[in-house]
Amino acid sequence: NNPDSWRSYDEALADVTTGRRAHLGYVFSEADPFVFIDLDEPEDPDQAKVLSRFNSYSQVSVSGKGIHIIAEGKFQGTGKHPASPKAGIFQTGRYALMTGNVYQDRDTINVVADEDLQSIHTWLSSSKEYPATELEEVPSNISDDEVFRRGCKRYHTFENLTEGIFTGNHSD
Repeated sequence: NNPDSWRSYDEALADVTTGRRAHLGYVFSEADPFVFIDLDEPEDPDQAKVLSRFNSYSQVSVSGKGIHIIAEGKFQGTGKHPASPKAGIFQTGRYALMTGNVYQDRDTINVVADEDLQSIHTWLSSSKEYPATELEEVPSNISDDEVFRRGCKRYHTFENLTEGIFTGNHSD
């Protein structure tokens, strides 16, 4: 976790290419917009729900049993990795090995709703300090408009703006 000990991507890649190291590593820090979700038992029903919900870069872990999800977003609180459930979520101070073994063609880092990340954090920490909404199953065939409505707290404000309505109370 010491930035003075970090190397450039090219230096790290050279170590992997020459066989000095088996994998690239990455430290999630305040300097990047990323969140790291570590699922040690992705077949567990709760972890499977997380995996199906977050369609962002995912890779098989070094053990070959877990899944790592990398997304763009933020949540309140510190990262969590309790003994049970065997899963974790981190924004900073977490070192992860990158296998490059992409899971189910999820090869792009996508933005994830902060509210969903907060839900995962709350689930992992069992904390009442940071409220979260319950994750719900989302059918894969919903319209873009429905995705937007579900993901945007201020849906009506944006809906009005797209319709050219610039007056009224837009605080909801």
